[in-house]
Amino acid sequence: MRGRKRWCTGAVVALTVAMTAGIADAKELSDKRWRRRASAICEQFHEDRNAILPEHGLSISTPDEAQPYVDQAVPLYEGLITAINSLAEPLSRVKGVKSFLNTLKAGVRAIEENPLAAFSGFEDPFATANQAAAKLRLRSCTRLGNQRI
Repeated sequence: MRGRKRWCTGAVVALTVAMTAGIADAKELSDKRWRRRASAICEQFHEDRNAILPEHGLSISTPDEAQPYVDQAVPLYEGLITAINSLAEPLSRVKGVKSFLNTLKAGVRAIEENPLAAFSGFEDPFATANQAAAKLRLRSCTRLGNQRI
């Protein structure tokens, strides 16, 4: 289990570095380029998150059963936040990006406090982040919420 957690954390770091190499110091991106890069980051996040789901099964009914998934998912969400935050968004998107990242952070806090919230049957702690992503026209970032069990 620890090896898997380290691997996921390493993957998050590699993803963040790969997706943001040379971008943090770059000038503001065009809206189209920013959306393309942010979407690629979200797509990679989904692949990484989906890779940890089978390990935990789909019959989760207690916080103790959900905790191993949350322990691995939180670093992935944090990597997503870091990678999107490092993009030089267009000035017209600053407020929307800030809202998206803040609601994403709130979703992470919610699943840390209640691991079962990461799964369906509960109010989706990422619903507001999904709406903020939709306003930014980031379709690949609108499926951040709870997993179906």
